[in-house]
Amino acid sequence: MVLENFRRSPDRRTAIEARRRSIQKIFVVGTDLSASADLAVRRALMLGEQHGALVVVLHAVPEQGAARLLAERCRRARRLLEDWYGPTGARRSFGLDIRISVGNPATAITQTAAAVNADLLVFGRPRQRLVTWKVGRSTVERAIRNSGIPGLIVNRPPRRPYRKIVLGLTHSATALHAVGKAKELELLDNAEVAVVHAFTLLGKEKMTFSELDAANIEDHLARAACDRRTGMRDFLASCGAAELRRSVHAVQGRPGAVVERMASEFDAELVVIGSPSESPLRRVLCGSTAAEIMGRVQCDVLAVPRPAETGTQCGTAAQGAFGRGSCCASAPASTGPETQMGSGHPIWGSML
Repeated sequence: MVLENFRRSPDRRTAIEARRRSIQKIFVVGTDLSASADLAVRRALMLGEQHGALVVVLHAVPEQGAARLLAERCRRARRLLEDWYGPTGARRSFGLDIRISVGNPATAITQTAAAVNADLLVFGRPRQRLVTWKVGRSTVERAIRNSGIPGLIVNRPPRRPYRKIVLGLTHSATALHAVGKAKELELLDNAEVAVVHAFTLLGKEKMTFSELDAANIEDHLARAACDRRTGMRDFLASCGAAELRRSVHAVQGRPGAVVERMASEFDAELVVIGSPSESPLRRVLCGSTAAEIMGRVQCDVLAVPRPAETGTQCGTAAQGAFGRGSCCASAPASTGPETQMGSGHPIWGSML
């Protein structure tokens, strides 16, 4: 139930459509009035000024207590937000719309994003709980999954537009979609980009205990990494991202640890990952690499959900980059014992 500024009346829809035509992008930022949410609102306002977008600041009041008490809480929340960020309709280079709703935050964010046809959701750092990370989903994850809209998780105070970005990619349709959304949001413009692809050599432990010496094992690992860098460059070309100021890295290891280390070494300001749909059972058995990255990295994270459709066009483009016989969720076939971190793999597929 939404009390203010969320009446789905014909006049309301007409006003939204008219504003939508005059604005390039719309960003919805959820706030619980905490310090971490304040970072998210400030980043959203910076992005709004940068792109001339409409920024919708949304606060959800828990549906507890009598209607009179709920109305007072809504008025108090609106006064706070207007004191902090300025009233709706104030003169600025971008639009600001403050909204108050009553009910579940994830539901309110999803409904508001659908009503305004949002391009991006912005959140503060979610609270970390072991049970939520392994089985359930936080408000951030539920809102991103239910809306199908990319979500930006803000972990640092915003000081400037993003200039150093890490793309955590696999050879998958979800990765293709993630790159496309990052370009569509103009986050990759004028930025230095490090493309990171994590893979694992399933036979490496057996090689260690065989008669192969360390030099041969390292040479095999280097050749595998080189093959994957070549494949990733072809993949980026299929995404239309060949013109980016980028470096490509293929690193052997777990995706979460690899992305965290590369983000730290690169001094990244933003990490871009994909987030496929996962069942609770799969999260228990395998975990979620996307959730792990969101919880581990210290910089901001853009999580792009898998598109609602199966991604036939994306899959065709991904296959075209790696040749016939390749699946969009897996890597080019190779003769060695190594395996790619594709979205079809039961463990590594959770990142993108």
